[in-house]
Amino acid sequence: MSDLVTYLLSGLALAGSFALVGSGIVVVYRVTHVLNFAQGSFVVFGAFLSQTLRQIGLPPGLSELAAVVVVGLIGFVVGAVAIGKPGTHPMTSLLITLGMSLVSAAVIIAVWGQNPVSPPGLTGTLTVLGATIEVQRLLVLVVALAALASLSLLFSRTDIGRALTAAASNPRAARLVGIDTRVMGLLSFTIAGVLGGLAGVLMAPTTAVSVTSDLPFVLSA
Repeated sequence: MSDLVTYLLSGLALAGSFALVGSGIVVVYRVTHVLNFAQGSFVVFGAFLSQTLRQIGLPPGLSELAAVVVVGLIGFVVGAVAIGKPGTHPMTSLLITLGMSLVSAAVIIAVWGQNPVSPPGLTGTLTVLGATIEVQRLLVLVVALAALASLSLLFSRTDIGRALTAAASNPRAARLVGIDTRVMGLLSFTIAGVLGGLAGVLMAPTTAVSVTSDLPFVLSA
């Protein structure tokens, strides 16, 4: 029974991190109708940045938070390139995100090289229902659930979330009532960057991340 609980919780933790990546893809597609192939790169950037920030002296927690913020800004930049020009067809934007993914891989190799990284996370284990599981894996599960719940509340209970939904459902009607659909698109890419970066900093301590991890993350998500 303890082995079953261990496998179940470990699997849920991994599923939670993939759900974060998948939610980033869904948010962008829902608002812009663009399939963002750069989503996996956000995960890789999160992992590498968190390790670098730890190495330069930022304390645990703050380094991961800073990495997520930076990856959110990277998401904004990708969005600006992909959908920044009015009238860009979604298929064109899709190809642009694919190109940005390749550019991101080149940047990662130039800055960090090709060796995988696995920055330190929370240490120790907890016993749950007789099963022993790493604290870091439980953290992944808890943070993923909290992030997905927050995302649900954003779309259902806030004006920004309603504006994002309106831009997704009927862009023309949204523009007629004063919603800037381009800004909503850029916001969706920023949210995707934050979710990808969060997945990266959470997964990296238990799963080594390299420059080639981007596509497997997207496919799994």
